[in-house]
Amino acid sequence: MHGCRIGVAQVDITPNWTGPTAGWGIGLGNAKAVPPSDPTERLYVTAVALSDAAGELVVLATTDLHCAARPVWLGAAKIAGIDPSRLILSGSHTHEGPGQIYGGAIFAFGSASLRGLRRNRRHLVEATGRAVKQAVEAMAPGGAVVVRGPLDDVGNNRAVPAWKHYSDETIDEFMTQGPGRSLGDRTLKAERYRDPRITLLVAATDDGRQRGVLGWYGVHAGALGQKWPTYSADIYGWARRGVMDARPGAVVGFGGGSAADVSPLPLDDAGHLRPPGASLAEVQGSELAGRVGGRIGAAVADLVAASTPAPFSVAVTHDDWRPTDTLPRPMYGMSQLGGGVDGPTSHWAELEAGIESPRANELAHRKIPLDKDQGPKIPWIHAVTKLPIPLGWLHRLTLPRTYPVHVARVGSHVFATVPGEPSTMVGWRIEKELLELMPTSTASVIGYAGDFGAYWVTPEEYLEQRYEAGSTLYGRHASSELQKKLASLARKLPVPAAEG
Repeated sequence: MHGCRIGVAQVDITPNWTGPTAGWGIGLGNAKAVPPSDPTERLYVTAVALSDAAGELVVLATTDLHCAARPVWLGAAKIAGIDPSRLILSGSHTHEGPGQIYGGAIFAFGSASLRGLRRNRRHLVEATGRAVKQAVEAMAPGGAVVVRGPLDDVGNNRAVPAWKHYSDETIDEFMTQGPGRSLGDRTLKAERYRDPRITLLVAATDDGRQRGVLGWYGVHAGALGQKWPTYSADIYGWARRGVMDARPGAVVGFGGGSAADVSPLPLDDAGHLRPPGASLAEVQGSELAGRVGGRIGAAVADLVAASTPAPFSVAVTHDDWRPTDTLPRPMYGMSQLGGGVDGPTSHWAELEAGIESPRANELAHRKIPLDKDQGPKIPWIHAVTKLPIPLGWLHRLTLPRTYPVHVARVGSHVFATVPGEPSTMVGWRIEKELLELMPTSTASVIGYAGDFGAYWVTPEEYLEQRYEAGSTLYGRHASSELQKKLASLARKLPVPAAEG
């Protein structure tokens, strides 16, 4: 196939010890998860290496972790003997993966002991490096293609109130020109305000011995719930099983897309996501994970069957982005303590935006003015401890200084990575700018990539200061600055010869 080569590898990363799960933050989740007995739930890192006729190399890898992590990304590239700029590592955002190993101590707190943190890092670096190295060493003549298709009724927007800050024109553009154009017949906003497209990288060698599929979709992989007893790939374990049953011999991995505001939970009779409390126990679990994962797997299997890997060209640009060069110091919002609707904490009723509480007046005077970049956030450290100091040193100690970001082109499709959880509209705005820069291409966002910078919401969504906005660390303009950085990287990509 004109000098193109591909390689595929997959390595099991399921911990063989008892330990805490990630994804539920300071809500703790399950502190004593055990290895799963069901093979469907096992965790994997899946790598697809691509080299075009000119010898340009890029490796895309997905891992069944809450998010990719800088130490894993760097360590894996070193083991594989490749430049880190050539490796894009993204997480599936499973909330039942091993304790968090990215960011800083604030994210590790309650999710991994220091001993477990070191063990997790060592285990995951070695396993991820082995998968990437095997994929590179296995490269043989072959082709690849990026395809996209719709997923009906998979996920609902859990942050609909934040969309009231958009103009009618913005929402109309999203629904008629953007991701929502296939959802116009939905009557409920929670069903409409999401991206229903899944993006697949499908690669195969000429001799058929290697077949790899990587998929990215925008829905939280939190269907099993905070008290699930085992480590698990959550919805993507069931999705992987469905694809492999339909396409025997395929190696399948999943990563997250623009999922910050999209939940796997169903809607109740009133058209809202199930409220927090006991009702969650009735909804979350293997039945929900199997149902959502089954729909994803069936859609992916159909897309794979209709795809034909072909000759390709690749290019990749990378930077270690320091947000504080243009954005304020990171700050956690009070609403972060409430948790999302698919995993609320006991603070939910008091802290969720729009819900009255006895402390409402007390908290109001702590709100940062709107003319400041972090406004109208209420800092949670101040509100909880009432200490009259900014505690900026704590943020500097507990968060990365820089985040790896990539823009890569495979054929005529462009991928842009986000170091954390992008909302649906953030993903669409990044995609739209990439399409304006490269109008003959298609484009998509890979979330949970590189390392964890928490949530990324639009300036409009930030005004609502729900959980998602309260967890947006770098202020109201964070996603806009990230979009600028990705656009600058996209401009450095060479135009493929076929596009002249």
